[in-house]
Amino acid sequence: MRIRAVIFDMDGLMFDTEDLVRRAWDFAGGRLGYEHFGDNIFNTLGKGDRDRRIYFADKYGQDFPYDQFKQDYHNFYYEEIEKKGVPVKRDSTGFWSIFMKMIFLPPWPLPPADGRRRRSLRRQILRNILRRS
Repeated sequence: MRIRAVIFDMDGLMFDTEDLVRRAWDFAGGRLGYEHFGDNIFNTLGKGDRDRRIYFADKYGQDFPYDQFKQDYHNFYYEEIEKKGVPVKRDSTGFWSIFMKMIFLPPWPLPPADGRRRRSLRRQILRNILRRS
């Protein structure tokens, strides 16, 4: 059987995005008048958008402006990535670099870039791989 696709979740394994998300949530929460809002990340890790929306409504009330919060934290997050790149875990070089080259460099096609997050991660993956080569 020929391998036609590989799905690999790099967030948290190769990329150290937890601190970046926490800082983005602090920023967005601060704009809404909350302090230390990023600490909520520890109660929402692994949850999808629907579950996070429920979590924030339960904790901060049904009127919590989740959509505004989400827009503000996404803006902060992607601006940081554009300025500084995706933070890579220190132990992700070596094996992971070789593994990523095998997946993302020809003869395998790059994943489709549908959506801002995928485009940004795709560019950052290639930059980090090529920078370490």
